[in-house]
Amino acid sequence: MGSRRVVTRQRRVSGEHSASVHESAFTPYATACEHLTDMLLRHDWLLKRQIARGHVRKPADVFGFAAVSEQEVQRLLDGLTPDATSEADVRWIDRTLHQLQRQIDARVEQSNLHGVRLPLVELARRFALTPREIDLLFACVAVEVDRRYERIYGFLHDDMGRRVASPGVAISLYGGGIRDRLAMRALLNAQAPLRHFRLIDIADDGSIPWMSRSMRVDERIVSFVVDEHTIDPRIARHVTWLGPDADPRDGDVTEHYRDETLERVVQLTGSSHARRKPLVYLQGVRHSDGDRIVSRTSARLSVPVMSVDADLLPDAPCEFEQALFRLFREALLSQAGIYLRNIDRALEHATGAFRYRVLVRCAAEMGSVVFASGDHTWRWSLPQEPLVLRIVEMHADGVVEQVNAWQAMGNNELDESDVHRLVSLHPMPVAAIRDVWRMAQAATDDDQTAPTLEQVERACRALAGPPVSSRARRIEPRYEEEHRRYG
Repeated sequence: MGSRRVVTRQRRVSGEHSASVHESAFTPYATACEHLTDMLLRHDWLLKRQIARGHVRKPADVFGFAAVSEQEVQRLLDGLTPDATSEADVRWIDRTLHQLQRQIDARVEQSNLHGVRLPLVELARRFALTPREIDLLFACVAVEVDRRYERIYGFLHDDMGRRVASPGVAISLYGGGIRDRLAMRALLNAQAPLRHFRLIDIADDGSIPWMSRSMRVDERIVSFVVDEHTIDPRIARHVTWLGPDADPRDGDVTEHYRDETLERVVQLTGSSHARRKPLVYLQGVRHSDGDRIVSRTSARLSVPVMSVDADLLPDAPCEFEQALFRLFREALLSQAGIYLRNIDRALEHATGAFRYRVLVRCAAEMGSVVFASGDHTWRWSLPQEPLVLRIVEMHADGVVEQVNAWQAMGNNELDESDVHRLVSLHPMPVAAIRDVWRMAQAATDDDQTAPTLEQVERACRALAGPPVSSRARRIEPRYEEEHRRYG
């Protein structure tokens, strides 16, 4: 009688829940946290059903090794007593789950219509995951956001040392008959999206049956699902976000800056077919400003860009592959483009062929817009669709552009001979001139004092290397000619 009264009380609670479902069925979620809370509630009921179906712990525990009892699990779930495992109770839980699922689906639909961002829904869209794949993923996410599930999973495994999900536990929560379970097992093979994109990882332990192995969700995926505004910490040190330049002194200089090149790059990246992914190679950037072109293209297309010096990625093949994979996966999660500086140097490495294959695979599977830069001409095989290679030849900033940039930095108060000396000995892109000036400014006593020529030249050597004296003799007549033409 006692256990039957508990079931009756639970059914009464379920009836109250049904009324609330009806009232809020068409209300969009206010926040991602609210959606996550409903998903955790659904997960609770799935666990209750699993226990109600007759999961039985070894009864006596005569050696005293049990760390959690079935009664404690029932209390943790605020659910059924051990005796309430009849078929009628399972059907009742199924009805509650059905109502809850209808509520979640309706609210997700309304949230989409009202523009409410739900990270779990976005994740499914980014990686083309099915509802069942999201279910398997969420079984791993739950234990990362609520430690209560550690003990529950330990109970289901009959081993308190195994506090995370396993393929067997996750599949049993959602799969009914043997056909359903085999279909869900296929969703966890190494080529399926969940593991191919490394959203989850299954421990490689040959001594344990596959269905019993530990299954963890990747830490970056957890942070995405809980709506943390961050990027993968394992690649964060390599990444710089490019954005439009905000230096007011740079406005006059860049008004005419590379208009034709910029327009071409914007056209190449913005007009690509949905199924064709542009790989734009900026060729010859040693004395040109590829960063500015990529940054302005980013602003024009309203697409953020992650910039990485490819030459500084790890040397070891396995570590290089992991870093590049995580970079492209991050771009997919953040809906960002990628800019790989000095890609030619990275591909000239002893493992260059392997690195190129990794680049092409990641760009084809997870890329949207990929920029790459290098000093040399493109000399690698052409990528196959969906990648489309576009080569843009960059030209060094002319003398006039550099002169104007130096004068803009110095508020048109620099001596003409000093400017000529800087351009002759230290040719560099316009954007680099701005960085040099800021470094030289840092060596002054205060922000109001203009740096001396010596301080500026010291900054030039620090950022651009030693002066090119031979180039100075070649530039001088060209400078005078261009100065007369534009002066």
